[in-house]
Amino acid sequence: MDRDQLLDHIRRFLQVIGAEEGYLFGSRARNEPLLNSDVDLLIVSDAFEGIPFPRRLVQMHRHWFLPYFLEALPYTRQEVARLSQSRGVVVAALRDGIHIRADSSVARLATLPSEMDMERNHNGSST
Repeated sequence: MDRDQLLDHIRRFLQVIGAEEGYLFGSRARNEPLLNSDVDLLIVSDAFEGIPFPRRLVQMHRHWFLPYFLEALPYTRQEVARLSQSRGVVVAALRDGIHIRADSSVARLATLPSEMDMERNHNGSST
């Protein structure tokens, strides 16, 4: 799968999970993947608000449909803004990654918002 095909798949994935945008970074963004390279993806969605980070990861992997391992970093816009002030991987993803916007004209998977609502309710947060 070439990088353009991967970007199309990622765009559909972002649509399915209801994320606003993502940043592909690492070897696949540089178009230098090894045969078994993972997909490094910073995922930005305010739908993650109130959901513990480990549960976000479970949700991402539940909806990932490519044969490559997903190395997901699912954050809210506020978390990305805070983390972008550091020197970590988020800064590198924002600086060097390929920005991918989800196309709002495609419907999201109907089950995901209710799953996220259940996660918020489970943790005592309100929407």
